[in-house]
Amino acid sequence: FYFYTDTPEQYPDGPHFSMTFYTSVLGIVSAVCSMTGIYSYQRFMQHWSYRKLLSVSNVVFAVLSISDVIFFARLNKKFGIPDHAFVLGASALEMLVRQWMWMPGIVLNAQLCPKGMEAIMYALLAGCYNLGDTIATNTGAYLLETLGCTPSGGVNETAMFENLWIASFVSILLPLFTLLLIPVLIPDSLQSDRLLPEGARDATMGSLWKRWTGQVDQPV
Repeated sequence: FYFYTDTPEQYPDGPHFSMTFYTSVLGIVSAVCSMTGIYSYQRFMQHWSYRKLLSVSNVVFAVLSISDVIFFARLNKKFGIPDHAFVLGASALEMLVRQWMWMPGIVLNAQLCPKGMEAIMYALLAGCYNLGDTIATNTGAYLLETLGCTPSGGVNETAMFENLWIASFVSILLPLFTLLLIPVLIPDSLQSDRLLPEGARDATMGSLWKRWTGQVDQPV
C-alpha cells in the first residue's frame, strides 16, 4: 500500500498513485478482467484436462508476476514505461489468469462431491482456501520484516522499499513447487469426466491415503 501511494516526500522514486486510482480504477479493471477470465475459460478451456490447465495457468501466472519484480525494482522507468500503464496492464493479465487457476478447482470440487454433501464440501474448500491465505499472509509479513520492508508512511522511506523486489521474486518461486504435486494429487482426467462412480457416498473414495494404505471403497 505504502509503495503505491506514498507521496514524493515519503518515497521520491515511487509511483505516487492517488487513492482513487489505487482503489477504484485498479478495482474496476480487476473486476472486468476477472469476468473476462471466466468467459475465456468457459469458451476455450472447459474441456482441457485438470493437469494441463493447472500446469499452464500456474506457469503463465508466474511469468506474468515477473512484472511485479520489474515494477518494485523500478526497472519499468528505465524502460520508459509509465507506472500507471504498467500496473494496469500487469494487474489485468494477472487477474485474468487467476480465474484460469481458480475455476478448475471449483469444477474438481463439484465432481468429487457426493450427493447430499454439497454444503460440507464447499465449506471444506473455503476453509482450506482461507487457511492457506492466512498462512501465506503471515509468512509474507515475516519475510517483509526480515528484508526490512516496514514502511509506515513517514518521510523519506526509500530504504524501506529497496528489497521489496526480493520478496516479490520469492512469492513467484514458491508456488511453482506445486507443479511437482500436480501429477500426484490431481486426476489425469478431463473436466467433463465423471470422477466418482455412480452411488458413491464417501468424499474420500479413491483418495491418496486410501490408495497408499490399500483400502478399497465399494459404491453404495
